[in-house]
Amino acid sequence: MKMTLASKAAILVAIALAGCGGGGGGGDDGSAPAPTTPPPPAPTASLSSIAPATGTAIVSNDGSGISFVFKLSVTNADSCDASKLSFLCNSRPTAFTAACTVALGASTSTITPTSNLALGESCTVSGDITTTGAGGSIKTPVSASLSITSSCVLPACVASSVWTPSMNTWVAPKMVRASYFYQLPAGCTQSTQQCFKDAMPKMSVVDSGGTNSTGDHIVWLLFRNTTVASGVNGLWNVLPFYEKNGLRAYSDIPGGYTDEIDAVWGSANGVIKRQKNFQTCFELTATGGATSVACPSS
Repeated sequence: MKMTLASKAAILVAIALAGCGGGGGGGDDGSAPAPTTPPPPAPTASLSSIAPATGTAIVSNDGSGISFVFKLSVTNADSCDASKLSFLCNSRPTAFTAACTVALGASTSTITPTSNLALGESCTVSGDITTTGAGGSIKTPVSASLSITSSCVLPACVASSVWTPSMNTWVAPKMVRASYFYQLPAGCTQSTQQCFKDAMPKMSVVDSGGTNSTGDHIVWLLFRNTTVASGVNGLWNVLPFYEKNGLRAYSDIPGGYTDEIDAVWGSANGVIKRQKNFQTCFELTATGGATSVACPSS
């Protein structure tokens, strides 16, 4: 068959179209796919230590300097938050500060009460510590507990004294000699002030067989106040307080003696005090009575 010029041209066009993928739908344009960025890894956190150990009995004479410290092993984290924890002492909500830092694969949360804890109380911290990184946040549950006790330390606490939680202090038995007088801080002028309550664990306290008109048990606190009189800066005080709640049972604290008292014994009717300069003794009662008596021999 003889091929015409027009036939040759048609064949050339068909070959060209076939080399370009034919006349059908489009083909690969030769461009590379866009890269996919992986999401940042989520943080991890696990409890590694608690200080003090759960259930520890802390020895403190004024309930100060106590904190919980939680350490977590963490990854992919740059911050943490422990401020949402619950702090309870004898089921009472207690205000606290929470400092939390992340460094070298660990977070450290320090939980500190904003005021001294009461001696004799049991305290717990519980809830979640939140650890955060670029990949999100994770909550780690924690809990810890401790109790606060006081050591019987001279000179305020004498031998055979008994810990008395209602007053957060140690009380010497009747006829056991006490001689330490704690000096109240400046501005502490009433027994209802917090400064006086905080000072109770630092005072010598003696037991008594006496009561007042209420019939409630009486103990006697030894301290020097902030009153200035007759050249004495801080009068000597031996005052009755109710054992059940630590409230005063007679006069308040601004008064006192300008003559130094060097020994005190709890007695059947109240308390016996000895004046240093004269070595004479008087038995005081919670109703204001004072009777001259022989000084105890011990």
